[in-house]
Amino acid sequence: MMEEKKAAPGKSSSNRSNSSNTNTRKARGKLESMMSRFLNGERIHRFQAEQMGDHVLPSSVATLQRKFGIQFRRVRVKVPNRFGGETSVMEYWLDPQQQADVRRWIADDPVTSSAPAQ
Repeated sequence: MMEEKKAAPGKSSSNRSNSSNTNTRKARGKLESMMSRFLNGERIHRFQAEQMGDHVLPSSVATLQRKFGIQFRRVRVKVPNRFGGETSVMEYWLDPQQQADVRRWIADDPVTSSAPAQ
């Protein structure tokens, strides 16, 4: 007969939910950081995003598109890889009209309007 495992002392389900909340805050921070870069006119591909702390740029772009109702511009570019060759990646950016739409959305949103728009 197998014994039922008990949670370690001090470990409870509330700790798990705190972990989840931390991940949510972290994700929002990443998305806000990436949107700030796009609003400043940066063009970013996945290897640049990796250095900025975004390990899944295509997913971040998709999330931002849904949240703000915008479309990112994109083009496939070749970048040097660590083996001396080139790798094809997607580069993303916002055109000036999309940047203006996001800034208007942020200004009209009561939750984000208290934060300075970049």
